[in-house]
This record gives sequence, structure tokens and C-alpha cells, in this order.
Amino acid sequence: MFRHQTKRPRRGRGNLLAAASELSVTTEKNCFRFFKTCARRSGVDTVVRPASQGREIVRTSVGKILLIKITQFMSKKRVIIVHGWDGHPEEGWFPWLKNELEKLGFEVLIPQMPDAANPRIYNWVPALAKSVGTADTNTYFVGHSMGCQTIIRYLESLPEKTKVGGAVFIAGFLKRLTGLEDDTAVRETDRHWLTTPIDLDKVKKQIGKTIAVFSDNDPWVPLDNRDEFENKLGSKIFIEHGKGHFSGIADSCFELPIVLDSILEIVE
Repeated sequence: MFRHQTKRPRRGRGNLLAAASELSVTTEKNCFRFFKTCARRSGVDTVVRPASQGREIVRTSVGKILLIKITQFMSKKRVIIVHGWDGHPEEGWFPWLKNELEKLGFEVLIPQMPDAANPRIYNWVPALAKSVGTADTNTYFVGHSMGCQTIIRYLESLPEKTKVGGAVFIAGFLKRLTGLEDDTAVRETDRHWLTTPIDLDKVKKQIGKTIAVFSDNDPWVPLDNRDEFENKLGSKIFIEHGKGHFSGIADSCFELPIVLDSILEIVE
């Protein structure tokens, strides 16, 4: 047994106890880190007392119940990160996010999309489907740029009764791109992705909570792309200042806390 106390609850505030049973975690350290992270992002002060019988008790001092089944969160949740046009699994903030999520017990996969310099729907969607395997409500996605469209088109291809947990979209586009090179191959790729229809109504029915993050100075993805995410998919929208296209070297973006925060927000 170990004990950690971040702040002693005040008396007379109607403290509530929430128990999460069937404890199944890799290490006590991961369990403790998970509780601290969830508590911090929930805006509660906590007293965490893991007991030897396999129960976690979280006492809140602001009258909120933090009820979490550790087995569901730690053992079964998967996050698939999909890179964008001409991208790869080791670029930018992907390794950082993978590491942070794995510390919290998530299973994380970052597949390499085929022919990344010349992305096509007919190549990328089947490749993602193969990497995901069986999708369910414990499956979550993070997409960057064209990776967002890939995720959405993959979801569109699933059987109607299949539902996934949720997704976080970074610099996603469904309406238009700007500032592209005056190159035939580039223009053809742009046309291919933006003129091929997507049934967003179907996609919305198959996905849980979604969050879409944009930058106010993205050279390629203008802010009006938020409209489809907000109005068609019901995504919660965040606008970051001065993050460009959220690219590693180009934008010095090697850590992106808003993505981690967003994942933890949509996971219940």
C-alpha cells in the first residue's frame, strides 16, 4: 500500500468518495500518475489512497465525483496517431505524445502511411484500416493535417453499427487549402482529397467526442475549415496562437500539450 495526499479536504464540504474497483495496472506509478493527471484536468483537489485490496479511492474537496474504472482506462484504450502529407511517425510532436500516453497506460500506434509524398485515399484508408484492426469504443484517434481526413474517411468506411471512442484533429481540413506550390502533382493531390465526397452525417454517428485544434497563422489550413468540424461533426474547437501548421522543425513544435489534454478530455 502507498499513500499520497495532495491537499487535505476541508471539513463540512460534503466530501464524496468514488471507488474504482478491479484494479489492473502495469505499475503503481502509472496508476498514481493517471489519477494526478485526471484530477488536475478535472479541476479537483484529491486525496489518493490505493488500497491493497485493489481499490482506488479519490476524495474530492469541491463536491465532484471522480469515478474511474482503472481496468477500462489502462488496459484497453488505444490511440492511433495518423501523420499528414509527406509525414512520418517520428516527426514533430508524435514521439512526445506517444511517450506521454504510454506513461498513462495507453496503447499507442503511429503507422507509416504509404507513399506519403503522394497521398491517395485509396492507399491511405486501407492502410489505416489494416493498422487499426478491429475498432471499438476503446479506440481513439489523433490526426494531423491530411491524417484528419484519413481518419474521417476510414470511419466512413466502417459498418454502420461500429462506433469508436473519439478523435482529436490537429490542423484538419475539409473545405480548402491555401498557399500550396504551383505544381501539377501538388494540385492533383489537393483536388483528389477535397473533391472526393465524404458522408459526414454517417461519420458523426460512428464517433464519440471530437476536438479540432487550429492555429491562427497556419499557412495551409485557413480557420474557416473549422466550420465542417464544428457544424457537421460537432467537434469542440480550439484555436492556438502562432503554432503555424503544428509542424516539428518548421514550427519548432515538438511538444503539444493541448493534444494530450484533449485526449484525456474525450476519454471517459
